Amino acid sequence: MWGKAFFSDLYAGSVRDTELEAACPLLNSPTPPKTRKKDMVHFPACTFTLGPDPTDLVHSPAHTVEAPEFRMDCYEVTVREFCDFLNESGNDRYYAEQMSLKELCGIVMDAPGKYHVIPGREDYPVVFVDHDAAMAYAASRGKTLPTEAMWERAARDVGGRMFPWGNEPVDPSRANYDFHYGGALPVGSFPGGATPEGVYDLCGNVKEWTDSRFYRYPGGEEYTHWFNFPFFAPPYPERHWNWVDRGGGWTSQEKHMASGYRDSQGAQNVGFRCVRVK
Repeated sequence: MWGKAFFSDLYAGSVRDTELEAACPLLNSPTPPKTRKKDMVHFPACTFTLGPDPTDLVHSPAHTVEAPEFRMDCYEVTVREFCDFLNESGNDRYYAEQMSLKELCGIVMDAPGKYHVIPGREDYPVVFVDHDAAMAYAASRGKTLPTEAMWERAARDVGGRMFPWGNEPVDPSRANYDFHYGGALPVGSFPGGATPEGVYDLCGNVKEWTDSRFYRYPGGEEYTHWFNFPFFAPPYPERHWNWVDRGGGWTSQEKHMASGYRDSQGAQNVGFRCVRVK
């Protein structure tokens, strides 16, 4: 979802754009945190129920999985953190030109191996990072990307809560979704949406890469009409499955905010966070 569409019987040009845009006004952004925790959150090994994806019960039903012991970053990787990575020798291939867009990311290349952050964008989540770049960043920090099981275990815990904070419905005070704020926001801006364990922004802001491919869940039906699903990458006839991303993003609708929702699409709305597996 890249925008909102409204259908009406009005003729083009009969109403000013500003009048139409008033139908979905942007909310005032919450105050970003002044400080952020440095520690990672520890999750013991456990057996828990993964899924279902409430938007696709046919292909992604609930099933039991094992999750290893791991630690997860409290926040999504920021623009400043990824810029530091790019400034380390040999990482130019992980830079995408779109990262220079101030309103979406804000990392500018000055010369090969030399990058700077546009002032004010330091604490926003980095986007336009492909899966290889996210894995390379994580490895450079002695970490990796979470599997789907790790990510959902952190978001839902063993009790199977609907959202990272619990079972109370999602609203703009807890998460950045459905264009309410017009773009990504600094990480950690929604303390009311954090998990009880202290992990922020698992719901909304940006989608997050995992280290799992988008296969059907055990017990789920096969994807028979592959051309109707956005979960494959070229060459399509071979059904090369994309990587899963989780958590929805600022462009995602309310129904995609549940912790069990699976996706594999995005560019300007996909970031990542890291884990360390014991």
